[in-house]
Amino acid sequence: MKNILKFGLIACLATAFVLAGCKKDDDDDNNGGSNTSVSILPKKVSKIVVPEEKGIYTYTFNDEGKVSSRNDGHNEVSYTYDDNKVFQGKSPLYNLENGRITSSYYSGDIEEYFDYSSDGYLISVTADYHEYKYTIENGSLTKSIYGEGQKTDGKWEGEYVETFTYGNKLNNLNVDIFAVVFLDANDYSGASYSNLIGKRQKYLPSKVRNFTVSYEYDGEYLTKVIVDMNDWGTETYEIFY
Repeated sequence: MKNILKFGLIACLATAFVLAGCKKDDDDDNNGGSNTSVSILPKKVSKIVVPEEKGIYTYTFNDEGKVSSRNDGHNEVSYTYDDNKVFQGKSPLYNLENGRITSSYYSGDIEEYFDYSSDGYLISVTADYHEYKYTIENGSLTKSIYGEGQKTDGKWEGEYVETFTYGNKLNNLNVDIFAVVFLDANDYSGASYSNLIGKRQKYLPSKVRNFTVSYEYDGEYLTKVIVDMNDWGTETYEIFY
């Protein structure tokens, strides 16, 4: 990831991805056509402060848990939605089908294509010069393989693997925290994926590769995600309601 795992990309060329979506309770199917086995807490996330490779960004969210703006302290970009597209400013960012991203744009042209399993999990994102493949076991992302460069006989020039370990921390806010923290999209945090890429997983990871992840709460509400990147220090994500 270019956010918390940027050192994995820079130093180890590793990338991690995850699933997103949102659900009001255990049985209905809301917010981007996604669902999950975890009940979503009622209080709404208003903003998340995200440390990224390019600097510190503040993302705001609407009541559906979808991103509404990104601000770097100097400039703000807005996100708007219709039935089949997401716009970043005035430019198209994603195509949607049944509330899920099916493709993304770069410089006005479609760049990436998204594929989902029969039970609704994101399993690949593919472009001409890179590809992400995800292994889902019992509803959780356990391995991500990132390929880049030239592809010859079905094999990418560079292929890098990330693994995920889980404890009992629930991914139960109206915003998909897993997407925001552990995913990158269009060279930024995966905030723009929140509740738009299929079925979200139930838990947040305790470890990604050899990075330990810890969480702070105010009651039952998550307020901080802290990633210990060993010799590279820590990164902290702050969540506000």
